[in-house]
Amino acid sequence: MLKPHLSRIVEAVTSRGVIYQHHNCGYWASIAEDLIEIGVKATDPTHPCNNLTSIKERFGKELVFFGGFNSQLLDLPDLNAEDAKKHVEETFQIMAPGGGWVPVSGAYYGPNVNVINDEITRCANEYYGVRPSQ
Repeated sequence: MLKPHLSRIVEAVTSRGVIYQHHNCGYWASIAEDLIEIGVKATDPTHPCNNLTSIKERFGKELVFFGGFNSQLLDLPDLNAEDAKKHVEETFQIMAPGGGWVPVSGAYYGPNVNVINDEITRCANEYYGVRPSQ
């Protein structure tokens, strides 16, 4: 039902030489093939409910993924720093190989915000050999 309408929007954007990045909170894996078919090149955010391992394997050559961090976990006020770091590292292990992923965090991460941002920076340097701009 939405595909023809979204297709017209994607066409209007891409016909001008612009890459279409689709904002789609929540679960979208079941329509990923449709998104690719109509010309979507990136998804933002990529929530863990989409099964990160599966979407990376199935669509990682056709889509760029933004996000992937579980903000519901990282926002917990009683989450300890080690568990926060572990989650960031695990997300990198799934999403970083082969590229096609932008490790952005899109939520306020409570008391661990600095720990999480530092771990994202450390992992980005480890996996990609670069330090993200600050």
